[in-house]
Amino acid sequence: VSVQQTELTQITTQLNQHEYKVDFNKTKFTAIKNLIAELNDYLHTQQEIFQLSEILAGKNEHKLTLENYVLIHYLERILGQANQRLALMTNQRYQLKRRQQVSQGYSGLEIDVFDAYSNQTRHISSLSGGESFQASLALALGLSEIVQQEAGGIVLSSMFVDEGFGTLDQETLETALDTLLSLKSTGRMVGIISHVSELKQRIPLILEVTTEGYQSVTQFKQQ
Repeated sequence: VSVQQTELTQITTQLNQHEYKVDFNKTKFTAIKNLIAELNDYLHTQQEIFQLSEILAGKNEHKLTLENYVLIHYLERILGQANQRLALMTNQRYQLKRRQQVSQGYSGLEIDVFDAYSNQTRHISSLSGGESFQASLALALGLSEIVQQEAGGIVLSSMFVDEGFGTLDQETLETALDTLLSLKSTGRMVGIISHVSELKQRIPLILEVTTEGYQSVTQFKQQ
């Protein structure tokens, strides 16, 4: 009997030890399972942050960075204002458009020009010298309008245009001057920096700069 009692005691002890190990392992398994779930949630969050970072950096199907996305908003508004001027200067021929196609580099800020004569859109670099000047002038005027709208009521009362007039034919020059002089009706002062003699006939007040050796002399002339 004592032998059987001893064996029973040993078996009971082993059983208790196994039950303890089972309970201990269950506790560890639950803790590990909870830790894995926590790590998965953390990894999912990190993946979302990483993906967002990639998108904002321009690594997306549109190749569009966050900075360009914001700039596109303003570019669209500038083009809207610029096209009102450009249409008048080009007899409704040209309109500036933001390129929608995805380029090899970062996209969003390329500008094309729609030609109503050919009913086609082409790269803005295909414009002639005079047409490029008109487009640049229209963009500058459009930019000034948007700046005023976004600057909390600040008014840009002066504008200076530096050169470019030498590339214009007579008709284009007249159109550009008419556009600039029309700004006077809005209360702006328009200054033109140029050496083109034809401009003197259209500008009522001229600040003439002449060079004498190492010195420059200025004087106002009333037309």
